[in-house]
Amino acid sequence: EEKLYCLCSLIILLLNLRSVESNLIRNENSSVPYYLCFPHQPRHRIGVAIGDQILDLSVIKSLFVGPVMSKHQDVFDQVRFQISKPPPVFGPSKQLDIELEMAFFVGGGNQLGEPIPISKAHEHIFGMVLMNDWSARDIQAWEYVPLGPFLGKNFGTTISPWVVPMEAPLPFAEPNPIQDPEPLPYLRHDDAYTFNINLFVSLKGQDMSEAVNICTSNFKYMYWTMKQQLTHHTVNGCNVRPGDLLASGTISGPNPNSFGSMLELTFLKDGDEANYQRVGFGLCRGTILPALSH
Repeated sequence: EEKLYCLCSLIILLLNLRSVESNLIRNENSSVPYYLCFPHQPRHRIGVAIGDQILDLSVIKSLFVGPVMSKHQDVFDQVRFQISKPPPVFGPSKQLDIELEMAFFVGGGNQLGEPIPISKAHEHIFGMVLMNDWSARDIQAWEYVPLGPFLGKNFGTTISPWVVPMEAPLPFAEPNPIQDPEPLPYLRHDDAYTFNINLFVSLKGQDMSEAVNICTSNFKYMYWTMKQQLTHHTVNGCNVRPGDLLASGTISGPNPNSFGSMLELTFLKDGDEANYQRVGFGLCRGTILPALSH
């Protein structure tokens, strides 16, 4: 008997949508090597395994509405998920994006060759700021394989004007998220070091009279703690110095309005102004200017 399981929880569905879209933009010729078929319907169709069930992507293709996938919904009716991209051209980015992040400044550093143990990581974390990791998605996608992000990330970073010392949020620390599988011993710690910090992102275009909120997220959604981040960074003896800035990575929550980037929505244009807000940190603000001529 044919069974199509087209309903799943929102968070699982979103994770799969993001996975497929990520697979598309990262590879010049992307192939998803799995499919489903039935005895009376032998034609292969693209599916995503969720436990012991399969999600038929051809049935929910209309849900793929991001700036990349909205133009390629027809691929889910094909036997194989494969899209060839045109050759690259040199020019300004057409897919400029934001990434909502927080970051912390290193207070005391460590000597080269001396890792910072998890039990002492807090002694090296001075304070936090809001951070916008500006990202050129088209450039990032082109250079990602095989060398990883470079020019798509290195052109600009914005932080908030105030550094909030860790003494301020520490009284409001919450239990850390359950990590499964359990991290290796050098990354384990039981003391609460997860922080409930609501974050807001607004966007104002040139033709808009006022800014519109596009994201409401929370720092507590991060999987790894700052202590784990610093300990892992130095576990091989890498030294950090006072004033070094370590960013959290994109802060996205479980709901569509909590995604910490615009990859699922659209991209920025010249004149757009992005604002990150949190009481006590000040505004983390940046306006898009036209590209320089070469």
